[in-house]
Amino acid sequence: MNLLEQTNSEYIQSNNILHKKEVILVYVENEDDVPFWKHIFNKFKLKTLITPSTHETDLTRGKENVLSFADRAGKFLLLCVDSDYDYLLQDTTKQSRQINQNPYIFQTYTYATENYKCWAESLAQLITEATLQDTSLLQSFDVV
Repeated sequence: MNLLEQTNSEYIQSNNILHKKEVILVYVENEDDVPFWKHIFNKFKLKTLITPSTHETDLTRGKENVLSFADRAGKFLLLCVDSDYDYLLQDTTKQSRQINQNPYIFQTYTYATENYKCWAESLAQLITEATLQDTSLLQSFDVV
């Protein structure tokens, strides 16, 4: 059994005490999810170490890897997944119950993090940052 298989919230808490720090380990599905979840947790001023559970070379799905830690999650080990349809299924499947009932598993509520990136307000913010213009694009289009 390797160290990763032994990792749980209590282990991370003990490690924090030993090294006099307050870091929360966060597992996400893949590398693309790291900036999304870092942005979310930074809003709450949490000191997190966000790491993907899989890499491009892994054959298993990221969500499966993240959820394999569900019984070990806690205050110092958080899990973050794309909801896919688990939020909408509202506990009708084993996986939706596992995600929806565990307070240490965070989900996107939309299908995936990409849905937030394609949201009108975030696209408008991206355009403002890229063009350095704060002109409302909605005024340019007839939305009726």
